[in-house]
Amino acid sequence: MVGGAQRDFIGRTNEDANIFGTGFLYDPPIDMWTSTAALGYDRFGHAAVRIGSGQVIIMGGFADFGINASTDRMEIYDPAGTTIASSARPSMTEARWRHTATVLDTGKVLTAGGFDDLGSGAVRPLKT
Repeated sequence: MVGGAQRDFIGRTNEDANIFGTGFLYDPPIDMWTSTAALGYDRFGHAAVRIGSGQVIIMGGFADFGINASTDRMEIYDPAGTTIASSARPSMTEARWRHTATVLDTGKVLTAGGFDDLGSGAVRPLKT
């Protein structure tokens, strides 16, 4: 689990919300969570997908509860070194959150769907 948000939606303002960039690993055989590398950018509503090298790509998400708060940033988690690399990574073509990510047979990652900054969920053509 990486990133996320905590918010009581009843009677609270956006300033009361907490957005996290912390990372945790779950070990099923011993039923235990341990901390790992933190994201370079706090976010929630992002997509994460494991690629062939065993690394995990974390992309997009919402970085704030304000307008224009979705992000196009990408980071790579390396479980071997328990590090997150966020510098010199290409950005997605559009900022989006609550989208999907799928590793294709070619090894490329397809992202689709999601919401824009205003949460309108407008359908957009895929960019190649």
